[in-house]
Amino acid sequence: MNWSGEPKLAEALCDPVVQAVMEADGVDARALGVTLSRAARRVRLGRCVPASRDRGAARRQAQDD
Repeated sequence: MNWSGEPKLAEALCDPVVQAVMEADGVDARALGVTLSRAARRVRLGRCVPASRDRGAARRQAQDD
């Protein structure tokens, strides 16, 4: 791939080396896509609080989903 600067996540995930590492690590591409989509939704909704500010945020967000 020919990137100028930082690649977009979708571009990086299409890279054959990234795909090989994901496969070797047992990463399910569909499950990763779902996780990333949920995280992006939380960020858009303003429900993402850095862990350093609120250690219970991840637990509460998981309960909300």
